[in-house]
Amino acid sequence: MKSLIGIASVFILIFAAGYIFQGKNFGVNKGNAIQPMPLVLNLSSKNLKSVPMDIFNQPDLVQLDLSRNLLTGSLPTEVAKLQYLKVLDLSNNKFTSVPPELGNLRNLEVLNLSNNLITSLPYELGNLSNLKVLNISGNEYSEKDLLVIKNKLPASTFIKIK
Repeated sequence: MKSLIGIASVFILIFAAGYIFQGKNFGVNKGNAIQPMPLVLNLSSKNLKSVPMDIFNQPDLVQLDLSRNLLTGSLPTEVAKLQYLKVLDLSNNKFTSVPPELGNLRNLEVLNLSNNLITSLPYELGNLSNLKVLNISGNEYSEKDLLVIKNKLPASTFIKIK
C-alpha cells in the first residue's frame, strides 16, 4: 500500500512540474487543494519602447509592472482585456495619456501612473470602484480632471499627487 501511495505522489509531482514548465504556477491553499497562483508579469527596467501586445492575451494576469521603461504615447486600449488585474504599475515612463478603457478594470486596486508626461486623465478612472491607491505624482494633469475622478472614486482611495 505504501508503494502505491508513493507512486501516486510521484505522478502528482510530475504532473505539477510539467504544468509549471508550460507557464502555469501552482500553490497550495489552506485546504491542501492545488490552486493556480496569481499570474504576475514584471517587465520593469527592460528598456521597452512599446508595450508587448502578447501581454493582453493573458486574461488571468493579476499584476503587471511596466515601470522604468521608455514607453511613450498611451497604453494600448487592449488593457481592458485584463479583467482580473489588481495592480498596474506604469510609473517612470514617458506616457502622455492613459486610455479611458482603464476605467473598465473593476478589480484594479493599485494604479501607479507616477513620473510620466500625462497631461489629462480620463474621467473613466472614477469607475474603478475597488481602487485603493492612485499615484499620479510627477505628472502635469488637469486639476479639473482629478476633481471629477476623485468625486467618483471610493472615499477610502488614497490619491498621491506630490
